[in-house]
Amino acid sequence: MSSVDETSPNLKMAERHDWALFRNIDGLQQKAGVPATRLRRLVMKELADNSLDAGSRINIGCIGEDIFFIEDDGPGLDGTPEEIAELFSIRRPMRSTKLLRLPQRGALGNGLRVVAGAVLASKGSLTVVTRDQRIVLQPQPDGSTALVKITPTDWPVGTRIEIGFGPALPDDPDPFAWAHAAAALAPEGSTYEGKTSAFWYDPVQFHELLLAHGSHPLRGVIAQLDGCSGGKAGEIIAAAKLDRASCGSITGEQATALLEIARRPRAR
Repeated sequence: MSSVDETSPNLKMAERHDWALFRNIDGLQQKAGVPATRLRRLVMKELADNSLDAGSRINIGCIGEDIFFIEDDGPGLDGTPEEIAELFSIRRPMRSTKLLRLPQRGALGNGLRVVAGAVLASKGSLTVVTRDQRIVLQPQPDGSTALVKITPTDWPVGTRIEIGFGPALPDDPDPFAWAHAAAALAPEGSTYEGKTSAFWYDPVQFHELLLAHGSHPLRGVIAQLDGCSGGKAGEIIAAAKLDRASCGSITGEQATALLEIARRPRAR
C-alpha cells in the first residue's frame, strides 16, 4: 500500500471557511450545538432572544405549514435593507462587541447565522418586516444573503420575522418551546449593568477578543475589564511589557500573560 505525502507539491490541499459549516444540516448541528431535531426550536429561540434583548414583548405564531413568525413592539432594525441582509449573512464576521462576555443574552451575534443557515440548509424562506418595509431575503451558498424583494408596508413599530423551513430540516412537535421559555424568563431578575470580567474568558477566547480589535490600543480593551479601568489598565500592560502594543499584534502567549495579570488581586 502506498502512502500520500501531504507535503508533495502535486497535492492540492482543500480548505473550507468556518462559516461553510452553516450551509448544511450536519454542519449546522455542530455550530448550533443541538441535534437536527431541535434546530427549529433553537432558531425560534434565537429570534425571540433578539426581540427580548430590546425589552420588547413578543408574539409568535404560524402562517400555514412550516412557515412561522415572531414579531415584537421594539424599535425596529437599524440600517438599510442591504445592511439588514448582511446581518443575516452566515459569512459576516463576528463583531468585537459580540466577543465581550456578559451574563445576559447576546445581541445579533452568532444566533442570526444559525437562523440564516437553517433557511439555506433546508431551502426555506426568510422575510423581515420593519420600519414600513417588507424585505424578502435569501441566504446564498457563497455565504452572503441576497435581497430578493423590498416593498413598502404599514409596519411603523417593531420587527416581524417570517421564516419557512424546508423538508431537509426534521419536524419538531413544539418549535416554540424554547422561545416561550425565553419570554417567560425575561421579566425575572435584574439586568446586569457591570463590566465584563477577566475571569469569564479562557486564554483562547481572550486572544480572539484582542485580535478582533485590530489596530486599536491595547489599553482601551484592558480598561473594559472589571477592576481594570484608569491607571490599572496601564499597570497591567506595563507588567506584561506591552506598553506600545496594539491589540492585533498580540500573540497567544502574550494574551495568556495579560489575562493572568488582569486576574490578580489589586489594592483598591
